[in-house]
Amino acid sequence: MRLVFSIVLLALAFSSAHADTIIPPGNVSGFWSLAGSPYLVRGEVLVAPGDTLTIEPGVQVRFTGMYKFRVQGRLVAGGTEQDSIYFRRHHPGQAWRGLRFEYADTTSKLEYCCIEGVRAAGLYFEAWGGGVYIEGRMNVRHCTITDNYAHVPQAFGTGGGVCFYEGSYGLVEYCHIVRNWADSGGAIITGIWCQVTIRYNCIENNIGGIETGGIYIGGGTRCIIHDNIISNNRDLYGWDGGGGITLWGPWTCEVYNNLIINNGTYGVGGGVFLRYWHSNYDLPRIYNNTIVGNRAREGGGGIYILRMYYETASPLIFNNVIWGNQSPQGAQIMGGGGSPAPWNITYNAVQGGWPGLGNIAADPLFTAGPGGDFYLSQWEAGQPQQSPCVDGGDPASWLLPGTTRTDGLPDLGVVDMGYHYPVQGELAAAREANNPVLAPAALSLACSPNPFNPQTVARFEMRDAGHVLLKVYNTAGREVATLMDGWREAGSQEVMFDGSGLPSGIYFARLEANEHIQTLKLALVK
Repeated sequence: MRLVFSIVLLALAFSSAHADTIIPPGNVSGFWSLAGSPYLVRGEVLVAPGDTLTIEPGVQVRFTGMYKFRVQGRLVAGGTEQDSIYFRRHHPGQAWRGLRFEYADTTSKLEYCCIEGVRAAGLYFEAWGGGVYIEGRMNVRHCTITDNYAHVPQAFGTGGGVCFYEGSYGLVEYCHIVRNWADSGGAIITGIWCQVTIRYNCIENNIGGIETGGIYIGGGTRCIIHDNIISNNRDLYGWDGGGGITLWGPWTCEVYNNLIINNGTYGVGGGVFLRYWHSNYDLPRIYNNTIVGNRAREGGGGIYILRMYYETASPLIFNNVIWGNQSPQGAQIMGGGGSPAPWNITYNAVQGGWPGLGNIAADPLFTAGPGGDFYLSQWEAGQPQQSPCVDGGDPASWLLPGTTRTDGLPDLGVVDMGYHYPVQGELAAAREANNPVLAPAALSLACSPNPFNPQTVARFEMRDAGHVLLKVYNTAGREVATLMDGWREAGSQEVMFDGSGLPSGIYFARLEANEHIQTLKLALVK
């Protein structure tokens, strides 16, 4: 009898430690603790202007019906790598209306959260945004955004994962955006005149019912899209196109160092669809991407460029590997629109060839490595063949901080074509954090003067104390000097490099600190 009574008490104690907390419709603020989780939301809720709601890591916020979570004040939803915060439906087969940031406090936080099971509903703007809708300024970091849906028969649902409304600003980084659906922009969409950065994400298996399964960038938007893996996204009807990325008349954009693979469209531009731009703005730049295995039913399996008749200049497309894409016409690259402009397509590896300075048609010789299947075969990394893409980029281009080598050593010399994986220390950290890619460190290494003769001073800033290794290499990858090798405190650091005994030429300073790596090009001129 005592044993039964003890078990009952233990069960009651456990249940009270994690009792359901009922949230009625209306304003919410204060602190939602793990002890009160799960929080069952039974109506539309609002963090009102001037109010703050903080949600503890590990909390589950569950919606019992088609309700919105609106934020006009300050939401601090900061999970951790070990303990995410969950926003999800309460009952299987049910849905809710998503997180909607409506000119929220700019110090709001949405990090290490999982947003799932949303279904947009209503007309016009109500159908914009599945998982996360942003109007104003907001950043989304380290989140999993999955199985959300923005399709309304009477409207046009956009941004199944994330939607930036017209004129909004923001950042999406380190996120896994997967299996979302929208009429346009299955993963991410921006309205017109936005300013966004999309980086270090894994964007895969999203669907655009009418157009663009992956990322859709609206007209007049300034955008930077880099270091993402964009794969297996597609549209169903191909109203326009863009399986992986659509750039619809951007004000200015840079798309670089992305893996754009196995995306598809029933329209044009299986990998990338660039539609319209304006010569008076900064020209779009698409460089150092690996664009492979994409498909387009109408044209441009890899890239499709549609220009207006009045345009006199073309986007800059360089240092890419465009290979193994499929389409009935223009399998790798295709242009359309008005009278042809002189395409600025240079220093790319294009299957079947393409006219232009530095373009090659030789097999890039991909090889598998610790981060994926699209490293470049290289003698110095132990492969029997040398990829023609090694040192094949534009000699005037800057080096990227990653590597195309399977041994994880950084690239030196002329920049290689295609996507660069994180180098060894960064790749290990990325795996540990279960991130698809990792940002290069902001170590801010600089050398002055540069060019120099024969001395220059290397300076950098340490955010935290740690071991520092700073070496200099020549273009053959041979070490010529060790400038630092030891423990350094946080703060400003500097050291002199004397090239008196070295011939004139290009050298590379490589800095490793706290698992971050940065490479800087130096010119010794005697």
